[in-house]
Amino acid sequence: MESWGMQKASGMAARGTLWGRLLLAIGNGEPAKAAAALPTPRRALPGGEIGEFEPFFRAHERDIFTYLWRMTSDEQAAYDLAQETFLRAWQHFARIGDYERPGGWLFRVATHLALNHLRSRATTLGAAVSLDAVAGVRSALPQSHAIADLSARVAGTDTVRRALIAISPRQRAALVLREVYGLSCGEVASALGISAGAAKTLLWRARDEFRDRYAEEAR
Repeated sequence: MESWGMQKASGMAARGTLWGRLLLAIGNGEPAKAAAALPTPRRALPGGEIGEFEPFFRAHERDIFTYLWRMTSDEQAAYDLAQETFLRAWQHFARIGDYERPGGWLFRVATHLALNHLRSRATTLGAAVSLDAVAGVRSALPQSHAIADLSARVAGTDTVRRALIAISPRQRAALVLREVYGLSCGEVASALGISAGAAKTLLWRARDEFRDRYAEEAR
């Protein structure tokens, strides 16, 4: 397994190229996954619109990239899914740019992409990498929850990583969105496409499951 320093440098490099690949994808009007294979844009980019979109991208890039890394435990997958998330944001920017909290829209798209990705592959515990080893990731966790206090003390350790990966992807998404990124219960519900009541139940079960998994891993 790579050292934390190597993972950090790798994460920084990936995030540094995300904007360039996104511009290429936008310029070609192609799906994000095909962008790396395309040479140069076939049409001029709308400079004014790009100028408005870039600050939006920069403001949310870190959170979306690290959220997807936490969800997938796979740097390259997080990189590709983040690119796809922002490509969709570009396609709908005229609408979401006016939202009071456009980050909620981004997390909803990123969650959908991450869950689809996880369903399409077999996630093995041994293949996981450190969830918090991305370019100075910091968990700004609400201190009102016992689980947040626990996670804040040991964020990024192998024990927490394994405990998170051991719970279901939907529980993981709900827990990370609420406890790490501070989304409201309603926003978590929206991201997962469920009712507020179902989100509360999911969060309760996720916290309970995480505690059990963490206790097992800490033995």
